[in-house]
Amino acid sequence: NQMDHEITMSKHWEMWRKSLPVSIQLPPTDWTDVEVYSSEIRELTTEYEFVRKLNNKVFDAVALLTKLYDEISSDELAKLETLRDFPGRGVAGSPVDGAEAAEPGGVAWALNIVSSRAFDERDQGHYLAPGIDLFNHDYGEAACARLDAEIGTALHDPYHGQVTVVADRDIDAGEEIKFTYNRLPSEVLLIYYGFVPEQNPYDDVVLFTDLVEALEFVYGGYLSPGDRQKAISYVLDTASGDISMEGTMIAKKTEEDFHRLKISNEGVDGRLIQALQISRVMMDKEESVGELLVKRITQKLRDFSTTLEQDESELASVEAGSRKEAILRLRVSKKRILLMAKMAIQGALQAPKPPPQGAAKAKSSSKPSAEEEDEDYEEVFLD
Repeated sequence: NQMDHEITMSKHWEMWRKSLPVSIQLPPTDWTDVEVYSSEIRELTTEYEFVRKLNNKVFDAVALLTKLYDEISSDELAKLETLRDFPGRGVAGSPVDGAEAAEPGGVAWALNIVSSRAFDERDQGHYLAPGIDLFNHDYGEAACARLDAEIGTALHDPYHGQVTVVADRDIDAGEEIKFTYNRLPSEVLLIYYGFVPEQNPYDDVVLFTDLVEALEFVYGGYLSPGDRQKAISYVLDTASGDISMEGTMIAKKTEEDFHRLKISNEGVDGRLIQALQISRVMMDKEESVGELLVKRITQKLRDFSTTLEQDESELASVEAGSRKEAILRLRVSKKRILLMAKMAIQGALQAPKPPPQGAAKAKSSSKPSAEEEDEDYEEVFLD
């Protein structure tokens, strides 16, 4: 029956449960606000605030269940199906506050154990892979394995479904087996897995969180609600187009399509170029898209209180594995992306333009239309 099956499964995972770490290095969700905000990285603080709110809901729920369990009589407890199998008094409440919350059985400890072993895939959903903590994280050729998840049925029946570790290449005897946890920006890896990679090819820097921020940047100030809505509608209409190249209708773009406009090690987000190009033409701005990008990147670099050189110098002497090291490594990664992008775009802007092919055509305006891209820097820097 179901109870016998639960007991069997409990014994099956007993060895894994015994292998769980007694002490853990808590992620930023359990750091102080001062520690997190000292990063000066908006992406980290935004994710931190979001996850912290979710975790607080868990803390409140556990604290409430503990209070109910400690106050309820044995007769009343027997009538409550939801609390029937709740652990014994004194243990039920896995500490919520203080240092004990980070010890085995504590809520902060449990949340970290789960989040650092959880994965989210579009075709499989969100799942926990016990035992996966035996493998470390890496990228490229150093990651010799991958996860192959088949958990569709497990969403309805938790006792079915499987996660397989598959070798992607020949593995030498004694070689450590690693796989890529997730292809995510470094601040997300820090929040959920508790570390910042030394080199993350998937890291990025968000230049604009949404379309409104991009529009007001190009405009050079605050847009009234009415002007803002008109500008948003113009950009979305222009970006959508009426008819595709094949003659079929295109689904209209939404503001969500212009969320997290970023630059990365791979280049500039195409949506970002499109938003800036349409905005500058609409607002009759002289600056090119490349010049606007350099201007915004310069602003982002000035938002930091230290330079890249200062962070690299301090990183070389800071205690390994410390929270300070994680913050510095994150800042160094973001600043390198910004500086590399700035140098690449500036170089493309300064490069001599090739002469036009064929006969020159007269134009009513020296500015390109919203549909014309600044291909000079795009070809140099974009993937």
